[in-house]
Amino acid sequence: MTFYVENGHPTHFLFSVIDVNKGKDRPKDNRGSKIVIVPFDGKAFDKYMLHKIKDE
Repeated sequence: MTFYVENGHPTHFLFSVIDVNKGKDRPKDNRGSKIVIVPFDGKAFDKYMLHKIKDE
């Protein structure tokens, strides 16, 4: 997993995925791995976590 950061806050997570068990992945088939990019609101997450810490 990798993440992209802007202005100190994560904005996206990147995952490598495949649609078969790794042992069934064969060369030159149509089942190559894919990259999935998931947007993430790191600024809102940081604000939420700061609020949670203050409440404890």
